[in-house]
Amino acid sequence: MISGEQIEKIKMHYENTINITNNESDTHAIYKHVSLIASALESILKTESSRNRTAALCGQYIEMVQILLAFVRAERTGDWQLHLYSVQRMLPFFHAAGRNHYAKSAHAYLQLMLEFDNRMPKEEYDKFVASGYFTIRRTSKFWSGIWTDLTIEQVLMRSMKVEGGLTRGRGLTHSTIARWVIQFRPL
Repeated sequence: MISGEQIEKIKMHYENTINITNNESDTHAIYKHVSLIASALESILKTESSRNRTAALCGQYIEMVQILLAFVRAERTGDWQLHLYSVQRMLPFFHAAGRNHYAKSAHAYLQLMLEFDNRMPKEEYDKFVASGYFTIRRTSKFWSGIWTDLTIEQVLMRSMKVEGGLTRGRGLTHSTIARWVIQFRPL
């Protein structure tokens, strides 16, 4: 059971966060209060998880959602270290869910990516890691990065399925595929 003291502590930090004006100098103070709220909630969840199986399941679900959000953030912002960290945190869930192909592929991918700096010239590796070149950006906005398989779906597969594409109104012969590839407009 959550104590009144814990609730009051969370409320106090919440009120302090709300009352802070929104300037750049106050960002550190906001971060401090939000971190205190998060740690208080984590301690409550940990305590309740040890007492209650439903709370443990809820905690595990929250952890999975946090991993997924971290992965999306890494892809959108081009944060290489967060990308690798989130893939690493996904591994136990792939195994637990019986997704052996995902688990095996993710292990191999992670091993290759962790030694990527030895396989690539330094200036290219720095661009890849520091500048977020591992993600595809179709605009210059900060949150606009998308992962490569999503780009393939959005560009290549969409162009195949629209009017005049490969799968609409044409037979799939070698000549129609060759004609479509020649006419294809890249990004």
